[in-house]
Amino acid sequence: MDIKFTYNPLPDGVTVAPSNIAGNGIHALKHFPAMHNFGITHHTIPELVRTPLGGFLNHSTEPNAALAYIDNAYILYAIKPILANTEITVHYSIEQ
Repeated sequence: MDIKFTYNPLPDGVTVAPSNIAGNGIHALKHFPAMHNFGITHHTIPELVRTPLGGFLNHSTEPNAALAYIDNAYILYAIKPILANTEITVHYSIEQ
């Protein structure tokens, strides 16, 4: 039986790679336009659960992406065009 591995925990066009910020980060493999929806980083039902996409996001004071809270989940989207081979970053803080 030939079984194909089809599960990809990250959206198409992104990968985890070493970061110049800290440890590993999410990096674009191709160009993404502003407002591109990368997907869910965290679910909040029944409790906060981080997805693989959310596990490697690094903080930047000059981010190229942001999180929006929609329907009990945090969604990662580009706030400006992101070029290939660029780390995808968000501005986050423990303060609300």
